[in-house]
Amino acid sequence: SLQVVVPQDAIDLHIRTVNALGSYATVLDQLIRSADSPFTTLVVLRTYNEAEREMLYAFDALSSYYVRKSSEK
Repeated sequence: SLQVVVPQDAIDLHIRTVNALGSYATVLDQLIRSADSPFTTLVVLRTYNEAEREMLYAFDALSSYYVRKSSEK
């Protein structure tokens, strides 16, 4: 289990980011396992693009949160 202390108002952002990373890692594993099947690889690549996009959005939201918080000080 992860033992990371985060601000109370950023918990959802951190959960989103961890979930996005997990999904991205799962898709990468699927790509490796399907390397010998061109059709399966094409299907997984669509999922890859979605997982990559969500990961980028999650990190962007997290970054925006910390930029906003640091400017409040």
